[in-house]
Amino acid sequence: FVREARNGYEWHHEQTSIVMLDYIIADNNLMPIFKDHGLAEQDIMFVKELIYGPFQQGSDDDNDGNWPYVGRGPEKYFLYEIVANKISSVDVDKWDYMLRDDKAMNLGITFDYKKFILNSGLMDVDGRTRMCVRDKEADNVQDMFKDRARLHSKGYQHRTILTIDRMILDSLLAADPYFPLSNSSGETMRLSEACNNIEVFSQLTDEYLIRSIQFSSDPRMIEAKDIVRRISKRELYKTVGHIECSGNQQISLDNAQMNLQNIVGSDSRLDRNDMAILRKRVTCGMGRKNPVEKVLFIDKRGKTRTFTSELLRKNLPRELSTVTYIFVVKKIDEESVKAATETVRKMTMFYGESTVTNVQCPNN
Repeated sequence: FVREARNGYEWHHEQTSIVMLDYIIADNNLMPIFKDHGLAEQDIMFVKELIYGPFQQGSDDDNDGNWPYVGRGPEKYFLYEIVANKISSVDVDKWDYMLRDDKAMNLGITFDYKKFILNSGLMDVDGRTRMCVRDKEADNVQDMFKDRARLHSKGYQHRTILTIDRMILDSLLAADPYFPLSNSSGETMRLSEACNNIEVFSQLTDEYLIRSIQFSSDPRMIEAKDIVRRISKRELYKTVGHIECSGNQQISLDNAQMNLQNIVGSDSRLDRNDMAILRKRVTCGMGRKNPVEKVLFIDKRGKTRTFTSELLRKNLPRELSTVTYIFVVKKIDEESVKAATETVRKMTMFYGESTVTNVQCPNN
């Protein structure tokens, strides 16, 4: 939303988490209490680094000999591999949401985190105390990444969820200039600017945001209100086709959107913004790379080892990264759906068979 509303401005929620932590500590005057319990500024920095990673340029994966962290030294490296592992992404944050979301979606998680913990240990590697796991756990680790990919494919990036995501995004974009936001000094700002002011940003719970749009009496909010109403009535944007691409021959989303708008603009039955592209991108966690290669394993003699993609290939999908572009039309009358479906068929002319692995349109 911020990127589209502010013409490419990049906002990262991890950075806002750090600012939010500082805001909470200052607003509640917590540092004296922390100090009474033996916690210093270095410990606060340590917590921030657990969330965000190293603040210094470069990363702890550079292997250039420089220690990138401030909160703890190399003898505590393993602590940075527990909450948000920036090296292999095997961490308890992932275990938590995977187990919790599987309870709701019942997809059947196969990864056994207890077994992983029982087979984990610490060892010194190049002067840093690292977390390692027995090599016999390689299949279990692969299961974790496959489970994550299934959760994305069947859950987080399900077509209906992506459609509603787009509709909420369109509602926020429509509300952006008119949503009433101000800080304690009376300074007003757009909704898309709230991420730069932690006091205002902290007001924006999901409930407050959506209900404020839904029940707004401002006539300028009518477009945003109508989209929220359509979501609640299940009058969703309609899917009119999709294009699947292999991991090695992916279509640029910007180019696809530009081509789509050009084709839509040439059809008098549709306006340029009547269609949208939803991108479903499923990976094993590190794009086209195999994340298991980043995990530090040890054999039964205590020697470190890693696994290459060739050794692991038999148990992983042939494509570590797949992308599907789903085309939706915002108007759901019969004429608009027909015109949008024809547009998708025209879109396939831009891409050769080496790129597009599957094309589907209704009644096609």
